[in-house]
Amino acid sequence: ITMATPASLEALAKTDKALKEILLQLRPFLEILAPDSGVEDPNRLAMARTAVALSLGTLQYMGNRLRGSSQGKNPKDPLRLELNRMRQILIQVQKKVKENTAAAEEASSSSLTPAKRKGSKEEALPPAPSSSAKKAKM
Repeated sequence: ITMATPASLEALAKTDKALKEILLQLRPFLEILAPDSGVEDPNRLAMARTAVALSLGTLQYMGNRLRGSSQGKNPKDPLRLELNRMRQILIQVQKKVKENTAAAEEASSSSLTPAKRKGSKEEALPPAPSSSAKKAKM
């Protein structure tokens, strides 16, 4: 029977902490993918699926390292390459979701100009002339 060394216990504690952090970060994405979530936005679904796939790949990488396997250590390893591709896809999808959210917020705020509000006595300002219209007047 071998006793655990303080270094191995510290490594085990770090692994446990990392697993708990992965679960904490993964939970919102799992809720989006739940059948009863009601989320229909394809970009948000793609982001959730990519995040879950990236987490599973990271767990596979961690498992390989804990078993002493060298799979994933080499930067050209297929697992590492796939994880890097998933990270890039996740960043692209997050940007797309952010753009769509900003556009939706802008559209909803512009639809409530003072002149369009019910009972508002203020008049909407006319659109600012474009630079080409200013040049034409000169």
